[in-house]
Amino acid sequence: QISKLPSIASTFSASRVVTCEWTNQALSKIMDAFDRDHLLLHEAFSVFDAGGDGVVSMSEFTRAIARMKPPLEADKAQIFALFASIDTNARRGVDLVEFVDFFHRLYQNR
Repeated sequence: QISKLPSIASTFSASRVVTCEWTNQALSKIMDAFDRDHLLLHEAFSVFDAGGDGVVSMSEFTRAIARMKPPLEADKAQIFALFASIDTNARRGVDLVEFVDFFHRLYQNR
């Protein structure tokens, strides 16, 4: 599971730890949805990239998360934190390589 990822939570405040734990659980649920729908990572990216421009925007990400079954219970701040964790280059958009690399690393640690 994602909980096997290296944890730096001990260096943060209690609220930051909760955020890290929630993010890990949310990412695990997203990956469970990929698995349930038998999606390869590039196919999952296409689900998030509704506009088809090769970059998942924050609004596209939010809409995809809102359509998840079962639903991912999250407020706007949590969705932003989740998006920011995937947007590793901090360009306010996630491209295919970034998306695949991010989730590939998570799958390796499952």
